[in-house]
Amino acid sequence: MFSQSQKNKWMIVLRAIPVVGIAIGLRFLVTDVLHVHLTLKFSDLAPILTGISIILGLMLTGVIADYKEAEKLPSVISRSLNDLDGLSRRGLARMGEDATSAHSRVLDLTQVIHDWLYGMCSNEELWLAHSDMGELILDLDRKDVPDYYLHRLLRVNSDLGAALSRMQVIRDTDFIASGYALMELLVSGVVVAFSIVLFSTPLIGYGITGGLTLIYVYLVLLTKDIDNPFGHGKNNGKGSAADVDLTPFHAMQKKLQKAHAVRTVDSSAEGV
Repeated sequence: MFSQSQKNKWMIVLRAIPVVGIAIGLRFLVTDVLHVHLTLKFSDLAPILTGISIILGLMLTGVIADYKEAEKLPSVISRSLNDLDGLSRRGLARMGEDATSAHSRVLDLTQVIHDWLYGMCSNEELWLAHSDMGELILDLDRKDVPDYYLHRLLRVNSDLGAALSRMQVIRDTDFIASGYALMELLVSGVVVAFSIVLFSTPLIGYGITGGLTLIYVYLVLLTKDIDNPFGHGKNNGKGSAADVDLTPFHAMQKKLQKAHAVRTVDSSAEGV
């Protein structure tokens, strides 16, 4: 009924709702079960709420800056893979050599990158596969492929390695861990404080408690989600709404696979 993207869009809200239920339940326990006399006014929380809003804003701004950079990386990787394949094939064709092996090696690297993005292989396996591109360039050099092809291949391979390295850092490193600790501590304290704040009516008390708790918890979860825009392998491979779009990479992978299938058929036909 609902697509995976639609489900992911509401995932953070659904994860925040249990905390909202806890906050409302805690207020109900304090006011309607224990009948605690409330004296803390909502205005007394204003400095704390202001501080939380500033910290949330700073953290969100920081992770969004990384996110904007992360959005460009799939295009850089797909372009680099396309150039590695095209330059190596043209260089070998210039020398009258068969380019099937070079194409297969680039396709193998593409598959490893795909598996790495979806959490099906380790960083070590990724870099081992990437190192084969250096070996490919050496093999082309041994076959006397012209230098201008080799120079461009070296530059493209370097760009690919830089993009993969940056992607690994963004995925494996949290943005200011101490900032997360302070943010979580303050939000937890405010959620508890909402249970003892005096409001004009019980209905307004429950409404403001639930509404503000949803907003603050949602922003905390959103910041954490944006902090890892390459979590495509999480949630049983379904990822989240904050994951960057991998469409350029998937399109390049399909292009290489289709080209490989065509060359395989052509090679088989020639062998008949």
